[in-house]
Amino acid sequence: AGNGNSGFKGDGWLATQAEMSGPAGLAVDGSGTVFVTDSGNNRLRALRPGSADGFGFHGVTPVRILDTRDGTGGVIGPVGTCATKNLTVSGANGVPAGATAVVLNLTITATSADSFLAVNPKGTSSSYYGTIGTSIGGPTTAGGGGTTPPSFCYSSGASTSTMNWSAGSTLAHQTISRIGDDGQVSIFNNSGNVQIIADLVGWYDSGVEGGDHYNALPPARILDSRNGTGGFSTPWGAGVSRDISVTGVGGVPNGATAAVVNLTVTQPSAGSHLTAWPTGQAKPTASNINFGNGQTLANLAVVKLGAGGKVSVFNNSGSVHVILDVVGYFSTNPADTLFIPVTPERWVDTRSNYPYNMDFPMGPGATASVKFAGARSPLNGSDYPGAIPTIPANAKSVAVNVTVTGPTAPGFLTLWPTGSARPTASNINFVAGQTIANLAIVKVSPDGRIDTFNASGSTHVIIDVVGYFV
Repeated sequence: AGNGNSGFKGDGWLATQAEMSGPAGLAVDGSGTVFVTDSGNNRLRALRPGSADGFGFHGVTPVRILDTRDGTGGVIGPVGTCATKNLTVSGANGVPAGATAVVLNLTITATSADSFLAVNPKGTSSSYYGTIGTSIGGPTTAGGGGTTPPSFCYSSGASTSTMNWSAGSTLAHQTISRIGDDGQVSIFNNSGNVQIIADLVGWYDSGVEGGDHYNALPPARILDSRNGTGGFSTPWGAGVSRDISVTGVGGVPNGATAAVVNLTVTQPSAGSHLTAWPTGQAKPTASNINFGNGQTLANLAVVKLGAGGKVSVFNNSGSVHVILDVVGYFSTNPADTLFIPVTPERWVDTRSNYPYNMDFPMGPGATASVKFAGARSPLNGSDYPGAIPTIPANAKSVAVNVTVTGPTAPGFLTLWPTGSARPTASNINFVAGQTIANLAIVKVSPDGRIDTFNASGSTHVIIDVVGYFV
């Protein structure tokens, strides 16, 4: 156990990725769990038996587990400034108590200010409020300090962000979070009031339940209703559902159980949302992407496959063109990869000149290559001699949260394995002045690298790692 570095991290990860400080006495119980005295961190660490490789995926038809508008999930009313809410995800809604990570589609609405959410395992973050010039208050609750908003907000979990928005927005964002204390994840809101909705779309097991394995693919466009790719050459109308073939195209084989797709909408005639679910099942009360009139937006979606290897896609209002880029799939093939969740770690931030080989900000048509597998975060001492990689060299793909901020023109980013041709696909779309994020699961090159391309204008780029597949 331990990765060779002194510190404190790794709860819920593989034992080989943990960091301890001054490990001392050992004890073993009847289940085979090994207890280690982590003297430098003043706690007892438990090493539980499980898979030596990683954690398998279990996809579900989307189910709503949090809606602060009506009290679903135990929280009712908007979440206020500098407030953290804990959401129970394991031991409920079919997710077993031993699950290691959860896949959620988050939606925010009724937003009163520009802000962001940060999702972390419970127990790895805390938030405090106060007024500048006075002592900092205690842990926050909804409302963040009563009728007078605090002028000082601190969250130990907000060194990374999960999703960003402007006041008045309704947006959706898929996230993967390691599950923390009490089977919960913590959701932190930085500013203003916001209603939060979370739809469960899957979970990762403890390594012994026989979950599905992941196979990363170079991005491939399997649907574009603007030109007929995928069998549809007209926009989705209001209330229209269409069944999309996923297996047999884009490298997804027959027998795949779920697909990972980047879902993009463009040219909508009205504000609306799309819902994707396994073909042949009832349409769930859930959404995958929310958008306004005229917006072009993207959101990653992990979708369980239904009858005939298809997914159904429903549009609620107006008309809209829909694009699907497949980036990977899950199957029962044991030769494919398993997931290792991590507490989010910032890997790229062009505002802070990390890493050094990227433009600050990225210019129009610029491509930058960044090493992930076999490396340590550039913001966490990647260059010092003997540094132990945060992501092992045998990782085949990484799960990252990609944020753009300060773009000077409408555009998009594309991420793909270094050394391959840039695909006809996008990971995140934006307009001038927008700050917006999207989850991406990206295959790495044989030497562990990923290319990032900026189509137009200049923009700052931020990338946070949330896990990897080995």
